[in-house]
Amino acid sequence: MNNSRTTFLLIALFGALISVPENLATQLHAQETKTYGPYSLKEWQHVVKSTDFTTLGQPAIVDGLIEIVVDEKAPWASRRQAAKTLGRIGQPAAKAVPILKEILLNPGDDAVSTRLWVLSALSLFKTVARDVTPEVSELVLDSQQPHLIRVNAMETLGRVGKESELSLSTFSTLLQSHATQEDNSQNELRLAAADAVWILGPSAAPLLPLLIENARDEWSAIRIASLTSIGEIGPPAAIAIPPLVDTLLFDDSDAVREVAADSLGKIGSPAIPVLAKLQTDPELQVRLYVVRAISQMASQTGVSKLLRIALQDEADAVKIEAAQEVLNREPDHALAQTILLDALDNQDRRVRLNAYNAIYEQLPKSETLQIELSFFAVSDSATKIEREAAIKLLKKFQFDQE
Repeated sequence: MNNSRTTFLLIALFGALISVPENLATQLHAQETKTYGPYSLKEWQHVVKSTDFTTLGQPAIVDGLIEIVVDEKAPWASRRQAAKTLGRIGQPAAKAVPILKEILLNPGDDAVSTRLWVLSALSLFKTVARDVTPEVSELVLDSQQPHLIRVNAMETLGRVGKESELSLSTFSTLLQSHATQEDNSQNELRLAAADAVWILGPSAAPLLPLLIENARDEWSAIRIASLTSIGEIGPPAAIAIPPLVDTLLFDDSDAVREVAADSLGKIGSPAIPVLAKLQTDPELQVRLYVVRAISQMASQTGVSKLLRIALQDEADAVKIEAAQEVLNREPDHALAQTILLDALDNQDRRVRLNAYNAIYEQLPKSETLQIELSFFAVSDSATKIEREAAIKLLKKFQFDQE
């Protein structure tokens, strides 16, 4: 009797184990074949990947994608893909914004994952989704939300509320937050805020005093994020030039000094007089930073003069960096080409390598440089090192062209 009961239980258990995968396969098949608008889920995957956004913006397509987004029984990945596709479609899919807003406020059981893909989709809509700015701001400031949600909501806030006073006030609050001895999370939020403000571009100008203050923070990551955001403000950030120069000259982190140089360049014309003064600095690295700053500038009045001075610098390293930047703007500039070619046998191996790499980068842009290099490869007046370098460069260039 006991053996029969045991046998019966084992058979029942075996049958149950077999039925689980079968039921699961049936459910997956039903999900894949369920129709949303004109297509099944499986067909939607192909349509989204192979169709241009103008076609995807047609009302029937948009409505089908929205159906996927609102179906809580649809696979998470499918809902996310549909939502992000709607965001990329932009204005023609604007009717999805209120729906995404509702899901953001009522995300269901898997709140974190759902909110993350909703925030990502809203970011792609940019200012088309400006109406959700208040709700996104609330998420950013809600201390009960997970850190991951608050950080992602900051990027979304910057994109959907780019011209919003509410965005500015929200970021202002975060940039003024400081950690306590017991809790460092406020510093992490301040870093995330400084890192997200760059999205606002020139609209972030009212935040300059706070960004400048944070650019002096003890934590180098906050300094870098703040300096980056200052640079993205552009010419309106001219008031930040003095602290940027101080950072470039005196900061103890090379990475921070590099970002300060980049930001000076992005500020543009207002920074040119200061950069001209820095070209006479006795520290080689400072003069290299000046060329780095120039590389961020468009062809503005005064930039050409800065480059001419850099081409005459006493340090070969500066001349090579300047020559490369000049050739980026004028591929057949004779003096710049000569500086690079002459540096192929420089005593400093790093200088030779920089010249080699710079020439290789410029070769496809300048037939004149190709001819000059061919001359170096066979010239008796060229040194052995110059000839070998020229031959290698030409071989590599020809190989890449094949």
